[in-house]
Amino acid sequence: MNLLNRYIISIFTRFFLVILVALIALYGLIDFLEKVDDFIEHGARLSHYLLFPLYNLPLILSNTIPMAILVAALARIGSLSKTSQLTALSGGGISFAQISRPMFLCGLGLSLLAFLSNAWLLPLANREAHYLVTTELEGAKTLETDREDIYLRGDDFLLNVDNAFLDRGEISGISLLLFDTDFQLLERYEAVRGHYLDAGKWELQDVHQWKFEPETRQVTSYDKHKAMIASLKKTPQELVEFWQNPEEMTLTELFGQIDKNTREGHPAEIYRIEAQVRLAKSATPLVMVLLGIPFALQRGRQANFSLGFIISLLIFMGYFLLHATFTAFAHATILPPWIAAWSANILLALLGTWFFLRMQN
Repeated sequence: MNLLNRYIISIFTRFFLVILVALIALYGLIDFLEKVDDFIEHGARLSHYLLFPLYNLPLILSNTIPMAILVAALARIGSLSKTSQLTALSGGGISFAQISRPMFLCGLGLSLLAFLSNAWLLPLANREAHYLVTTELEGAKTLETDREDIYLRGDDFLLNVDNAFLDRGEISGISLLLFDTDFQLLERYEAVRGHYLDAGKWELQDVHQWKFEPETRQVTSYDKHKAMIASLKKTPQELVEFWQNPEEMTLTELFGQIDKNTREGHPAEIYRIEAQVRLAKSATPLVMVLLGIPFALQRGRQANFSLGFIISLLIFMGYFLLHATFTAFAHATILPPWIAAWSANILLALLGTWFFLRMQN
C-alpha cells in the first residue's frame, strides 16, 4: 500500500470512528430513554441495565454504520476539496479513481463485516436481548403479554407459545388445551415457562390448571402448581419453527427453514424476505461510499461538515423509506423477496454511479 492510500485511509477511518461513536451514543441514549420506564417498572437489576445495551449493540451498529460511512465519505472528500489537496493531487497526475479507491476498499471491508454481523452475530444478540426482556426481566408478567393467534394442534391438544428459545430448550408464555376423543375441552393449562426434558416431555413452571365438564364446559376445579411434567410430543426444534422470530434466526437457520418449508409445502416467504434483507443490508456501506463521494464533490471548496451531515441524513432517510416501502411490497406478495430487498440498494447505486462517472469526466 503506497503512502497516498495510507494517508486517505487513516483520515477516512478517523472521520468514520468519531462519527460512529457519536451516532452510537445518540442512538443508545434514545433507546435507553424509551425503555428505562419498563426496566424500572419490572425492578431491573444493575446487570440488566448493563447487559441489554451490550446485546443491543450489534443492532445499533447495523443501523449506524451506513450513516457513519456516508458522513465520513462526504467529510473526507469535502476536506480534500476544501483544502485544495484534491486539486494538487489531480495536478500531480493522480486520477480521481485512484484517490477514491482507498475509501471503496474501506466500504468493501465494512460490508464484509456487516455480512458476518447480520448473518450470525445480530440474530444471536437479538435472541439474548429478547430472552432478557421476556424471561429474566418480566418474569411472571409474561402471562399478561398478548399472544399471537398461532396454535399447534395435536391429536388431543392445542398449544400456543409466546416465545421459543431453541438454544436453551425453553419456551415461555404457554397455553395448553387438552381434549377428549370428541374434541370436547377437558383441561386448560397456563404456564410461565417450560424446559425440555426428553422424548417430547416438558417441565412446566408456575402452572395454572383448569378442569372442565365436557358437556357443559363449566369449570369443575382450579389448581396452581409450582412445576409439573407435560407431554407436548414436540422437541424444541419442532416448536421453534412456529414461534421463533425470523430476526432471531441466523442466516444458516433461515436458509434451512426455507428449504424445510419448501419441501413440506409450507409458506416460506417470511424467511426468504428476512434472508434477502440481511444480504442487502450487508452491501449498504459500499453503496453509501459510492453515493457519498460524488455528493461531496458537488460542493467543491464550499463543502462543510454541517451541510454534509444534513445531506447524509436526507440520503439516509430516503434510503430507508425506499427500503421499507419495497419490503412492505414483498410482505404483500407484490414483489419477489430478492427484488424488494435489493431495490433500494440498486437504485442508490445507479444514482451514485451516474454522479461518480459525471464527476470523473
